[in-house]
Amino acid sequence: MFNKYQYNDNFKIRRFLMRTHFDIIYKETIERELRIKSLLIEQPSRALGKCLSLKGINEIYFLKEAVLDNKVLESKQFLYVIGLLNSYYAEFGNRDIFEVLNTFTFPVLSDNVELINRYMNYKPTIYKDTFATYFGKSIQAVISKDDETLSMNIKGLQKHSKGGWEKHFSGIVTAFKGFLYGDKLLIENGIEELLDKHNKQEHPTFVKDFINYEATTINKLSNYINIPLNINHILMPKELLPIKPLDNYEIPYDFLKVN
Repeated sequence: MFNKYQYNDNFKIRRFLMRTHFDIIYKETIERELRIKSLLIEQPSRALGKCLSLKGINEIYFLKEAVLDNKVLESKQFLYVIGLLNSYYAEFGNRDIFEVLNTFTFPVLSDNVELINRYMNYKPTIYKDTFATYFGKSIQAVISKDDETLSMNIKGLQKHSKGGWEKHFSGIVTAFKGFLYGDKLLIENGIEELLDKHNKQEHPTFVKDFINYEATTINKLSNYINIPLNINHILMPKELLPIKPLDNYEIPYDFLKVN
């Protein structure tokens, strides 16, 4: 059963223990980014092959800024960069952007309107019948207020949530049903179910003690339909929940500027 107080205490302890280790990772990450930037100056054609590395680097920067430095609003800059990198990787690498479950969470949490609109136009090219695809398309449907499309994608989510790794994300089905019916309690129940299964969802080691991207994004989506939620959790940074774009977003890599 979901116990937010026990979860919060456990994660606070683990964060404290991880802080020193994370500082070491952060310093190594800065050095790694500098090496990649130097390489791309000499060999710009290798940009595509470095997208995933740069995505991981900016995820470390996001976590450092948002969680350890408590600069959550400023951290949207790195969520924006991750969203750009995913777009570039999909478009220039001929990959299906719906391939990975959390891909659509980054533009939504970044609050960059241009990037969100870009993601609203994506259609699956390869993975047309997967849990990740239905999740991304459900996000699109909530933002565009398209209940018919949302209903279709909920059916897809439900079909895939009965087994495998997807069963640990079954709260997504419950939450999106709440969006479809305008049911606040159902959305909250879905988020709580997601968080209750957080440790079974195989999130990357350096991420799992800091944020649940899917739960945070679903919580934030409630603002698009004007249903304020009463649910707080250490894995959903509350400063990311309001729709509040930054005054300025920077593109740190030249190859993304021409995309």
